[in-house]
Amino acid sequence: MKNFSIYKRILISIAVSTIFVVLIWLTSQFKEPPEINFLTFVWFLIAHVTFEVICFFQKKMRNSKILQKNLIQQILFLLSSIAIGTLAYSLLFFGFKWMDHLLYYSEKPNSKHMTLAFIIGLCLSIIFSLIQYLSDLKNQHFYTLIENEKIKSEITEANLLILKNQLNPHFLFNNFNTLYFLIDEDTESAKSFLKNISSIYRVMLQNKNNSVIDAKEEYGLAIQYLDIMKQRYQNALIINNNLFLKEIAGKKLPPLVLQQLIENAIKHNQIDKDTPLELQFNNDNDSLSITSIGIKKVSGDHLGSGLQNIQKRYSYLTNEKVKIVSKEKIFKVTIPFI
Repeated sequence: MKNFSIYKRILISIAVSTIFVVLIWLTSQFKEPPEINFLTFVWFLIAHVTFEVICFFQKKMRNSKILQKNLIQQILFLLSSIAIGTLAYSLLFFGFKWMDHLLYYSEKPNSKHMTLAFIIGLCLSIIFSLIQYLSDLKNQHFYTLIENEKIKSEITEANLLILKNQLNPHFLFNNFNTLYFLIDEDTESAKSFLKNISSIYRVMLQNKNNSVIDAKEEYGLAIQYLDIMKQRYQNALIINNNLFLKEIAGKKLPPLVLQQLIENAIKHNQIDKDTPLELQFNNDNDSLSITSIGIKKVSGDHLGSGLQNIQKRYSYLTNEKVKIVSKEKIFKVTIPFI
């Protein structure tokens, strides 16, 4: 925890002790009022040493296991700091007064001097103790906030990594399954399909440590993936692309989010030459949407693991929500840009 620097402590000591010098001057009980001389600077030094003693005591107590956070112990801690400061000031002032007597022939230290020294020392110690205590309290507050934010950030990154790692085996399983069917149906299409998978997976590996990527890059991956799906489903998959690339320039999206939405639509709808599936792509300045129009599978659950993964990732990245609209033949998912 960061404390006052030595320069700040000196400035605080000078400021507070200057106020007391003025008060002593105005309300002096001595036979001769104090003069500005060498001993005046010695007195400033005494005030500063008192502050240093208080800072040292508070630091040692805070670093020890004795001090706890309950109210009673905090009050005792503050009172102890004031008492230590008052004692230090009184002893130093006693020596100071003897020096004043020997050098400038002022009064010898007596009970009146020491009583006033005790009162001034007490006042200085209260002020210095509160300044240091409140500074530590403020620093502790901000330190706790920073630590909490750091922990939250680490948890978020860990959760995002878990969610992203879930995509890789899912991606491979689905596409190896598609490749299996294409090998028998069309060898050339299978080769092209495998080339596209390699290209997509290369980009996935390049962005494995990124929580978001450029929306245009994510869109390019989605187009590649759609080409793969078109190879398999041919005319049974209809693409209606109304995206404006200029409007998504500079925007960000989570990696593979569009591919997941396309996968989700294909997985949960019937798709063949008799029941084609239409995918519509639209966007505005703030979001992008994919709408699937087709006949849903009877046992299909559109809110499966894919969409849950997307919703969780968005919850870690932004306060904006993924919007879902589900009707008889229409299922629309709108994802915000980040």
